[in-house]
Order: sequence, then structure tokens, then C-alpha cells
Amino acid sequence: MGGIWIRTLRRREKLRVMMASLLLVSFVASGCMTIGLDPIDPALPIDLDEGEGLLVIQLDSDLPIKKMYMDMAVMIRPLAKGKHIWITKIPQGWYSWRSVEIDGKGGPAGRYELKRSSYSRPDELDFLVKAGAINFAGELIIRSAGRQGRRYWLSFRNRNHGAMALRELLRTHAEVLDVYPLRTAGTGDDSFIEFYVRERDAIRREKNSISQEVNP
Repeated sequence: MGGIWIRTLRRREKLRVMMASLLLVSFVASGCMTIGLDPIDPALPIDLDEGEGLLVIQLDSDLPIKKMYMDMAVMIRPLAKGKHIWITKIPQGWYSWRSVEIDGKGGPAGRYELKRSSYSRPDELDFLVKAGAINFAGELIIRSAGRQGRRYWLSFRNRNHGAMALRELLRTHAEVLDVYPLRTAGTGDDSFIEFYVRERDAIRREKNSISQEVNP
């Protein structure tokens, strides 16, 4: 019974954001809107439009990346191989990582479709962005996985590394994390974000209670 109830809630949630997603598709298809994945500047105030949320992009690649593509969005700034994390503004709705373009000449350079890879679980690449919140969609891990003749193989996985993401963002975006609610956006089972939020809010309530007792 519990499983049926959870599935029902997920269906309702998808229907709730469907209209926003369809409107977004129409704008993009008509050329009226282009979604970038540029990082926000944590030193500047963040002004979210209605229906807009914040997405944490977390990547770990052993190959240089030229572009990353997901539904209705593209990351056009090149990334050196290694670990990367930033926050970007994006309209609410369901998204999925679609493809990656590897930089360089020869070797594995080229564009790879993520969901066609035998190494990826397609549902790992889907996530839901909610408006007015910081959405953690997991860490996309890209690895060179060998070659067969002239054909190169890459592996793509999306891991729930919320603890590592929070540790880095608390160092670089602490004020942003204090302003907006945090949530897990991916389909994986990662309860750390929710645990962190509960503990943080409990500590804040305790501090407020002590302050009121000292200064009635």
C-alpha cells in the first residue's frame, strides 16, 4: 500500500510541473528562450523569477569536457578533467542529462549520448527542479572505459554525493544555502540532504530559544 501511495504522489508531482515544462519547451522550440548553465556569483544577490529554481551541478570527469547537454539546456563553457561543482539558475520542471562532448583531438574526442551507453542506468540521469529551492541532482561521473578498434567507450553514472557537495558549497556558497531551502532532486535514494536540513533547523531553533530566554 505504501509503495502505491508513493507512486501516486510522484505522478501528481509530475503533473503539477508538467504545464511549466510544456511552456518551457514551447519557448525553446520557438527560439524565444535559451537556457544556459552558467554559475551564479555567490557574492551577488540572487533574484529568482517566478517558477525558477537553483540547480547544483556536480561533475567528476577523467576527460576534458567541451559541452554538456540536458533537456532544453547546454553548458558551453569547457571544463578541464577533474572535479567541478557550481550552482545555476534554471526553470522548474523535469530534466535529464542527454549527452556530453569530449574535448581534444583524436582519442575519445566527440559527442556521446548518455542514455545510449550500456554503462548508464537511464533513470539515474533524470531529476526534478523545484522553484524557489536549491536542487541537488547528484554527481555525474564520466570515465574513459577503453576502446575497441577505433571506437572508444565511456561510462556515465550519477551518484548521490550530497555530503561532498554540501561540504564544498558551505565553503563557497554559505549565504546562498542559508537563504533557500535544500532538497534532493534526483531519483536516487540519498537522505543526507534531508538529514542535514533537519539537524541545521533544530540547531537554529535551539539557538533562538536560548536567545529568547537570555533576552526576554
